[in-house]
Amino acid sequence: MRVSAEVISIQARGSGYCRARMLTWLLLGLFLVMWGASEGLAADASGPQLTAIDVSGNTVRVSASGMVKHSVVANTDPFKAIIELEGVGPGQFKGTIRPEKSIVVDISASEANATKPATLLVMTLSSPAQVGAETRGNSLEVVFTETSATQPAPVAAVSSGALREINDVLLDKTDAGVELIIKTDGRVKEPVVYDVDGKLIIDVPSAVMKAAMPAKMLAPVRDMKYRVERDRVRFIVEPSVVVDAQATVLDDELIIDIKPATAVKKGKSGLTSEGELPLDVKKKTISLDFQNADIVPILRLLGDVSGYNMVIHPDVKGQITMKLKNAPWDQALDIILKTFNLQKTVEGNTIRVMTAKAYQDEKRAIADAREVLGRADDVTTKVFVVNNANLEKVKEAVDKGKILSPRGSLSSDSRTRSLVVKDIPSAIEEVRSLIEFLDKPTPQVLIDARMVEVNTNFSRELGIEWSSAGVGTKGYLTGSQSATGILGGFTRDADNRLTIGSLGSSGVGLYKTVNLPTSDTPAGAISFGIFGGNSFALEARISAIESTGKGKVVSNPKILTVDNEEAIIKHGAQIPVTTRTQDGTFSTQYKDANLKLTVTPQISPDNTVYMKIEVTKDEPDFSRTDSLGNPTINSRQAKTQLYLKDGETVVIGGILKTNESDNEKNVPGLSKIPLLGLLFKNSAVSTESQELLIFITPRIVKR
Repeated sequence: MRVSAEVISIQARGSGYCRARMLTWLLLGLFLVMWGASEGLAADASGPQLTAIDVSGNTVRVSASGMVKHSVVANTDPFKAIIELEGVGPGQFKGTIRPEKSIVVDISASEANATKPATLLVMTLSSPAQVGAETRGNSLEVVFTETSATQPAPVAAVSSGALREINDVLLDKTDAGVELIIKTDGRVKEPVVYDVDGKLIIDVPSAVMKAAMPAKMLAPVRDMKYRVERDRVRFIVEPSVVVDAQATVLDDELIIDIKPATAVKKGKSGLTSEGELPLDVKKKTISLDFQNADIVPILRLLGDVSGYNMVIHPDVKGQITMKLKNAPWDQALDIILKTFNLQKTVEGNTIRVMTAKAYQDEKRAIADAREVLGRADDVTTKVFVVNNANLEKVKEAVDKGKILSPRGSLSSDSRTRSLVVKDIPSAIEEVRSLIEFLDKPTPQVLIDARMVEVNTNFSRELGIEWSSAGVGTKGYLTGSQSATGILGGFTRDADNRLTIGSLGSSGVGLYKTVNLPTSDTPAGAISFGIFGGNSFALEARISAIESTGKGKVVSNPKILTVDNEEAIIKHGAQIPVTTRTQDGTFSTQYKDANLKLTVTPQISPDNTVYMKIEVTKDEPDFSRTDSLGNPTINSRQAKTQLYLKDGETVVIGGILKTNESDNEKNVPGLSKIPLLGLLFKNSAVSTESQELLIFITPRIVKR
């Protein structure tokens, strides 16, 4: 009887006193008729069950048919309390209870999906509060104590006639971000704006919702929804990045300026990474001179200087003596934190300072809350198709990332390139974010290499020959006549003209006294001779040669490859090489003589390409062979590592080889005579140079 009466009292709580009494008598009559069925159901219940939930002001009393063992689960949302009842089933309380005139907005009860019976009570609060719970036999009394340290006090209830109607909700793009404009039918009260788990919460007091939400979101707002609660409308804004928000009231309009907080690095829990602060705030300096001063007022002073809200844990205490002059305020804060072994977290424009123990307890409570909430959520299955990345590597990343909850499972199907995830919704959402980040097209790089070889040569040679001979006729040999006349002999005919004859017929004797010709005598040779009487002849031959040559060879291998994969391209021939074995037989092997490019590129996010490069060019030289006729292999090679921007060209190596020679042959003594000494010497000058340059150009191929 007591169980049913308590249930009835909750169901009748939403009406006036008279109406509740009438409903109670009607239900009591129905109860008497169905007494037998109720007893049967009660007998079939396995273990203790919830029998009543009474709410009065800031106190919630939970009753059960057996001993109640509870645990209060900490939660990062200051507007929510979670209580787990061990060994107690939810009974008939599987819906949502919405009390009136209480700090508790609604209560939902559900099975905790644990290995043993358990019920999870989630209580949504209208304002932040500390939770106190005490077991008294078969009942649990939960008392909420409102706090004002982190959030404003709750807005008092107002009559329905004083509520403002929200008749329009707009998003307007600004230079820095976006403005959320909420229009009402009268002057709106100051809103409450705060951040919970990365979501921007905006509570508009004394208002009812009569408008539609914007159809299109504007960055940095990714999604936005609202919820009506008693005497207020709560807007929940999900930003795509960490944001700052500032609210302004203009009579019947509420304007919330939302812009990215680019200097603040925010983690998944809503806390900034390692308590990072915006760089522009760090520049502010402060001078301090304290002796045995309490640290709490000093921390509040630092908050005033920095412009940050400062929330200090009740366990933070101590005295300090310090003297600082024009020191950065954040450095002064860090000195105090290190001295007293304190921790800080930065949440938007608020700094929270707490003891190391409180910090660890908070982290542990957050982890426990996620675990409990994970047990309460339903498990769903989601299939993700991996289009570009390696399926097994993505699966390995999800597995090693410890993203799945203890209830989650992961499998893959290589045929359809699908990843099958079975887990609670929050874990599946994290898997989705990771896959979207990893499953990107692999960029490609075109490597363009050029090997330029330039060969130049120059030579100049000057030679001289002196010859003397005996002849039978007096006369002169002019320079226009061929020099072979003396070499072959010459005589006069019947008309006393000079003729050229054979050496034997004229009895000429020829002697070369100076023999210093050029290496290529027929080119550029000038001869002249003189003879007198029948017994003397003299011939001089001056030879000169000059040559210039220039050659250029360009090799241009190109290859396309994907990021972080080695690629090879080569072109050439295989040269047979014959060798003699110890038993006298011959064997032939083939040696590569190729132009070869080997490269492994790696692309960074700023379009810089890191490359491991090896360029080789081997050519046979048949002008230099061994005893078996095998040619020499001329090899040119460059192997290096470098960074280059997309489309940038650089010379990764160069070789310059120069040979210079200056040779002279002369007649001792006579070659030393000034001027005339030139007629008794041979001089040769030559210069030969070989230059090799290797150019590399990477080009990222866009997809």
